[in-house]
Amino acid sequence: MKYDSVNYRHIRMVLQKNTLLVPRVVRTKWGPYTLGALQQGDFTQIALAQKLKTMLFNYKKQQLIKRQKEIQEKLDEANRIEQYTKNVKRIEQQAKDIRKLNEEIIRKKYPALAK
Repeated sequence: MKYDSVNYRHIRMVLQKNTLLVPRVVRTKWGPYTLGALQQGDFTQIALAQKLKTMLFNYKKQQLIKRQKEIQEKLDEANRIEQYTKNVKRIEQQAKDIRKLNEEIIRKKYPALAK
């Protein structure tokens, strides 16, 4: 009996409905790989399928792009904060200059108050 993309429990349930007992279910294929003539305890080295390599490459590429976006967002935020800090310092300096000018005008206009 052959089933694709079904777990062992489902196979047992279907066969038990037909009063068949299933003592053991053996997987003979997994994705693009088949056991072929391998016996229990045997092993073989398999080459990674090109499709799987491509999928892995694309996944890593997407992760890298996502990380680069995160880093760029943090850099942009740091630049905004730096620009804001510069603007605050510039405004503070302008306020000091205006206070000095006001004091100077008051001293010139009202010399008696300056003492």
